[in-house]
Amino acid sequence: MAIDFGSLILKETPDAVILTTPGGEVLCWSPGAVAVFGYDADEAVGRQLDDLIVPPGHGAEDDAVRGRALVDGSASYETMRRAKDGALVYVDGSAKAIRDAAGAAEYILWSKKDVTQLKVLRDAQLLEARYGGLLESTPDAIVMVNGGGRVVMRLPGPLNEPQDKQLRTIQASARHLLSLINDLLDLTRIESGKIELHFEQPQCRALVEELLQSFQPLARDKGLRLASFCATPDDIVLLSDRRALQQILIDLVNNAVKFTERGEVAVRLSVAQVEQRECVTFSVSDTGVGIAAEHRDKLFHAFTQLDAGSARQYEGSGLGLHLSQKLAGLLHGQILFDGRAGEGSTFTLALPLD
Repeated sequence: MAIDFGSLILKETPDAVILTTPGGEVLCWSPGAVAVFGYDADEAVGRQLDDLIVPPGHGAEDDAVRGRALVDGSASYETMRRAKDGALVYVDGSAKAIRDAAGAAEYILWSKKDVTQLKVLRDAQLLEARYGGLLESTPDAIVMVNGGGRVVMRLPGPLNEPQDKQLRTIQASARHLLSLINDLLDLTRIESGKIELHFEQPQCRALVEELLQSFQPLARDKGLRLASFCATPDDIVLLSDRRALQQILIDLVNNAVKFTERGEVAVRLSVAQVEQRECVTFSVSDTGVGIAAEHRDKLFHAFTQLDAGSARQYEGSGLGLHLSQKLAGLLHGQILFDGRAGEGSTFTLALPLD
């Protein structure tokens, strides 16, 4: 009985082995990739690899790796990726171009080894080497956080109330700074014309459902209901860049959840006439604090945060809506606003069907 050693190796290797087109569409997703990133094969195949596992702000890095593989034949790298549940995964990876008989790149074979625990161990060893004596003598907890504010190592010991408060402040500040840096990088790419769009026909209903599913834990913690509605029985066909569209909707839903303390956040998918154009509309409405009429003109300005009342208690870079409006413009659309103070808000992304 002949043994298919290739399939056996692919099945048993713990590393993520992924085959994509040169443009990044996933064609094969190994069991190791399921274990490392959490997506089943049927969730991953047909999607863009960048959309699945590349954290915001790391797209240019992934493009560089792909470019080196296509030019040099292969490329090795160590970087950070994102799993389905949002957790960050450190990977030691390689990309190899597979060419046809004529020498043209036909596929890219990616291998990604999860080295998260190894990185934590290296950081712990470095900490021990530098501060070993202090670690042995202190009864308090020692906590390490990464650049995104995520705890990557915690040595035993009690964490008193002031220390716990300081840790939460560090984490909040780190998240805020990382968000600001990512937004600035995206804005710089847009302003310089260096952002690349890949127009395709994303499944709008599936995109909305996937988006709401990712926000369910946050909404559940706040006691909010998430809902989606589609005005047509069939999916709406739209030609757009899936990644840019997803980024806009993430920002709108994130704002809605953040500024809503009770009630619901709803996303409505429809087709409507907007300024004499037939458009696909994604309307994100909430029952939150709303926005006063005198602040409407500031909504889409860069580095603008509203002064009104409770809005000051929320984190934010003041770039999200400005960046989203810029992205909407690149997709030949716009973001519209409706609402008033104390009565919730509705932000509508309108993208032309033509």
